[in-house]
Amino acid sequence: MGVKGKTQVGQRDILVAHQQTSRITVVAGVIIKNGLVLVAKKAGGELAGKWEFPGGKVEPGETLEESLARELMEELSIDVSVKRRLNTTLFDYSHVSIELNTYLCEIKYGELQGNGDHMEILFVPWSRLKEMDLADADRIAVEKINDSLGEDLLLNVLGVVW
Repeated sequence: MGVKGKTQVGQRDILVAHQQTSRITVVAGVIIKNGLVLVAKKAGGELAGKWEFPGGKVEPGETLEESLARELMEELSIDVSVKRRLNTTLFDYSHVSIELNTYLCEIKYGELQGNGDHMEILFVPWSRLKEMDLADADRIAVEKINDSLGEDLLLNVLGVVW
């Protein structure tokens, strides 16, 4: 445990400690099909009920791209081609700090089938993302994509229906 700070209660000094957390590297796929983007609703854990781009933790020895392809096969039973990095978002949740690396992906083959990590999987218009209850890191990733590409490039580069 690291010492966070010191506070005074009455005449006693109390050390306030917290467990230092390290940042976990995670990857997420922005998958576009017929102009719509794939989002998945978390089934359990701290982010249960939140929508996210599917993906997961990077394992030791994996590249980010290898990790994303593995995670999407495990979670959704799809084989993807990882096309390009869209952005990286650092976010500190109350339970974990993450580095979210977001990639544009294309489904090569496979039928979407969940493994229980998600309670719902949908393809939605990009503009609908702002109305959804996204996990905070994913919401920031969407804002960054919007800011860096803009509506015209989202349509032309990602092929999304706005």
